[in-house]
Amino acid sequence: MTDPIAVRNAATGAWCLFMQDRRATETVENWETSTTPDGSPCLSGQVVGDNPALALRLFTADYPIPLGKPGDLRPTVEYRDGRVVTVWRSAGVWVELWHPETPAPRPGPPAAAQRPARPIPAPPRRTAVTVTTPSGRLPLSQRLTNTRRQYASKETAR
Repeated sequence: MTDPIAVRNAATGAWCLFMQDRRATETVENWETSTTPDGSPCLSGQVVGDNPALALRLFTADYPIPLGKPGDLRPTVEYRDGRVVTVWRSAGVWVELWHPETPAPRPGPPAAAQRPARPIPAPPRRTAVTVTTPSGRLPLSQRLTNTRRQYASKETAR
């Protein structure tokens, strides 16, 4: 005979241990009990918190739920009725943890670009001096050329 209360307590305990390890705040609330079409009991709880999608995904992928009875199944993810559901079977009881699916926003027309209140003037551009030298060497920079002129004028002034 299956005991849904014991399975619910085990699922809640597994969730709490997993969240405690991750230092997360998501909880499972609004537990409901129902029966599947084949007569098996079904428990359903909603994951609530800051990021329920990430918490449920990590729980499904990383947490090893002990399955020791014949017919027990590992957790899987399903999408149904506008929600993301993690489902597994433990001791003959189906357990569902879910959160509402948040649809991605539909792409709309691009927003009109807003002009700034006042345009910011661009800094003045320096034009590059391209001097070709007969030797094929790179031309000297303006700063180096000015420095050489200053020394040359000091030398001639002496």
